[in-house]
Amino acid sequence: MFSPETKTRIVLSVLSGEIGVAEVARKEKVSQQSIGRWRSEFLEAGKTALAAGKLGLSTREAQVEDLTLALGETAVERRVWTKSASLMLLLVSSGVEECSVGGGEGCVEACASFEFADAWADGSEVDGDLGESQSALVAEVA
Repeated sequence: MFSPETKTRIVLSVLSGEIGVAEVARKEKVSQQSIGRWRSEFLEAGKTALAAGKLGLSTREAQVEDLTLALGETAVERRVWTKSASLMLLLVSSGVEECSVGGGEGCVEACASFEFADAWADGSEVDGDLGESQSALVAEVA
Protein backbone atom coordinates (compact mmCIF):
# COMPACT_ATOMS: atom_id res chain seq x y z
CA MET A 1 0.00 0.00 0.00
CA PHE A 2 1.58 3.20 -1.22
CA SER A 3 0.25 6.70 -0.66
CA PRO A 4 -0.46 8.94 -3.67
CA GLU A 5 2.49 11.10 -2.61
CA THR A 6 4.87 8.12 -2.62
CA LYS A 7 3.59 6.93 -6.01
CA THR A 8 4.04 10.45 -7.42
CA ARG A 9 7.59 10.69 -6.04
CA ILE A 10 8.51 7.31 -7.55
CA VAL A 11 6.96 8.10 -10.95
CA LEU A 12 8.61 11.52 -11.12
CA SER A 13 12.01 10.08 -10.26
CA VAL A 14 11.63 7.50 -13.07
CA LEU A 15 10.33 10.08 -15.58
CA SER A 16 13.18 12.48 -14.81
CA GLY A 17 15.74 9.73 -15.42
CA GLU A 18 17.05 10.09 -11.89
CA ILE A 19 16.68 6.34 -11.31
CA GLY A 20 15.68 3.35 -13.41
CA VAL A 21 12.44 1.38 -13.01
CA ALA A 22 14.24 -1.82 -11.91
CA GLU A 23 16.35 0.01 -9.35
CA VAL A 24 13.45 1.94 -7.78
CA ALA A 25 11.31 -1.24 -7.77
CA ARG A 26 14.01 -3.05 -5.82
CA LYS A 27 14.64 -0.10 -3.49
CA GLU A 28 10.93 0.55 -2.74
CA LYS A 29 9.97 -3.16 -2.76
CA VAL A 30 7.34 -2.81 -5.47
CA SER A 31 6.94 -4.60 -8.79
CA GLN A 32 8.09 -3.05 -12.03
CA GLN A 33 4.59 -3.63 -13.44
CA SER A 34 3.08 -1.52 -10.66
CA ILE A 35 5.49 1.32 -11.41
CA GLY A 36 4.64 1.03 -15.12
CA ARG A 37 0.90 1.22 -14.32
CA TRP A 38 1.41 4.24 -12.01
CA ARG A 39 3.44 5.97 -14.73
CA SER A 40 0.69 5.39 -17.32
CA GLU A 41 -2.02 6.60 -14.93
CA PHE A 42 0.06 9.66 -14.03
CA LEU A 43 0.63 10.62 -17.67
CA GLU A 44 -3.02 10.04 -18.62
CA ALA A 45 -4.27 12.15 -15.71
CA GLY A 46 -1.85 14.90 -16.77
CA LYS A 47 -3.21 14.87 -20.34
CA THR A 48 -6.78 15.03 -19.04
CA ALA A 49 -5.97 17.94 -16.74
CA LEU A 50 -4.24 19.87 -19.51
CA ALA A 51 -7.09 19.28 -21.95
CA ALA A 52 -9.69 20.41 -19.39
CA GLY A 53 -7.69 23.57 -18.68
CA LYS A 54 -7.72 24.57 -22.35
CA LEU A 55 -11.33 23.70 -23.16
CA GLY A 56 -13.45 24.40 -20.10
CA LEU A 57 -13.78 26.59 -17.07
CA SER A 58 -11.84 25.66 -14.00
CA THR A 59 -13.82 24.58 -10.99
CA ARG A 60 -13.16 27.93 -9.31
CA GLU A 61 -14.31 29.91 -12.37
CA ALA A 62 -17.49 27.82 -12.56
CA GLN A 63 -18.16 28.46 -8.85
CA VAL A 64 -17.63 32.20 -9.29
CA GLU A 65 -20.04 32.19 -12.25
CA ASP A 66 -22.68 30.30 -10.23
CA LEU A 67 -22.29 32.58 -7.21
CA THR A 68 -22.48 35.71 -9.37
CA LEU A 69 -25.74 34.48 -10.89
CA ALA A 70 -27.15 33.63 -7.44
CA LEU A 71 -26.14 37.05 -6.11
CA GLY A 72 -27.91 38.78 -9.01
CA GLU A 73 -31.08 36.77 -8.41
CA THR A 74 -30.94 37.59 -4.70
CA ALA A 75 -30.55 41.30 -5.44
CA VAL A 76 -33.65 41.24 -7.66
CA GLU A 77 -35.65 39.34 -5.03
CA ARG A 78 -34.55 41.82 -2.34
CA ARG A 79 -35.64 44.76 -4.47
CA VAL A 80 -39.06 43.22 -5.10
CA TRP A 81 -39.54 42.50 -1.38
CA THR A 82 -38.40 46.01 -0.44
CA LYS A 83 -40.85 47.61 -2.85
CA SER A 84 -43.67 45.35 -1.70
CA ALA A 85 -42.93 46.15 1.95
CA SER A 86 -42.78 49.87 1.17
CA LEU A 87 -46.14 49.77 -0.55
CA MET A 88 -47.69 47.79 2.31
CA LEU A 89 -46.26 50.24 4.87
CA LEU A 90 -47.71 53.08 2.86
CA LEU A 91 -51.12 51.42 2.70
CA VAL A 92 -51.12 50.51 6.41
CA SER A 93 -50.04 54.01 7.39
CA SER A 94 -52.95 55.38 5.36
CA GLY A 95 -55.44 53.28 7.31
CA VAL A 96 -56.16 50.66 4.66
CA GLU A 97 -56.82 47.47 6.58
CA GLU A 98 -57.25 45.06 3.69
CA CYS A 99 -55.92 45.19 0.19
CA SER A 100 -56.17 42.72 -2.64
CA VAL A 101 -54.47 43.16 -5.97
CA GLY A 102 -56.98 44.01 -8.64
CA GLY A 103 -59.26 46.04 -6.45
CA GLY A 104 -61.60 45.56 -3.59
CA GLU A 105 -63.20 48.01 -1.26
CA GLY A 106 -60.71 50.14 0.60
CA CYS A 107 -57.89 49.11 -1.73
CA VAL A 108 -56.67 52.59 -2.53
CA GLU A 109 -55.65 53.18 -6.16
CA ALA A 110 -52.02 53.08 -5.04
CA CYS A 111 -52.32 49.30 -4.87
CA ALA A 112 -52.59 49.14 -8.66
CA SER A 113 -49.78 51.62 -9.27
CA PHE A 114 -46.43 49.90 -8.79
CA GLU A 115 -44.75 52.91 -10.42
CA PHE A 116 -45.77 54.85 -7.32
CA ALA A 117 -44.35 52.12 -5.07
CA ASP A 118 -41.12 52.07 -7.09
CA ALA A 119 -40.69 55.82 -6.77
CA TRP A 120 -41.61 55.80 -3.09
CA ALA A 121 -39.25 52.86 -2.29
CA ASP A 122 -36.38 54.50 -4.17
CA GLY A 123 -36.97 57.83 -2.41
CA SER A 124 -37.57 59.51 -5.76
CA GLU A 125 -39.91 62.39 -6.44
CA VAL A 126 -43.37 61.14 -7.39
CA ASP A 127 -44.86 62.53 -10.60
CA GLY A 128 -47.89 64.78 -10.36
CA ASP A 129 -49.82 62.35 -12.56
CA LEU A 130 -51.24 60.40 -9.63
CA GLY A 131 -54.85 59.78 -8.73
CA GLU A 132 -56.48 61.76 -5.93
CA SER A 133 -56.20 58.88 -3.46
CA GLN A 134 -52.53 58.43 -4.25
CA SER A 135 -51.84 62.15 -3.89
CA ALA A 136 -53.55 62.10 -0.50
CA LEU A 137 -51.35 59.15 0.55
CA VAL A 138 -48.22 61.00 -0.50
CA ALA A 139 -49.31 64.00 1.53
CA GLU A 140 -50.02 61.79 4.58
CA VAL A 141 -46.69 59.96 4.38
CA ALA A 142 -44.67 63.12 3.80
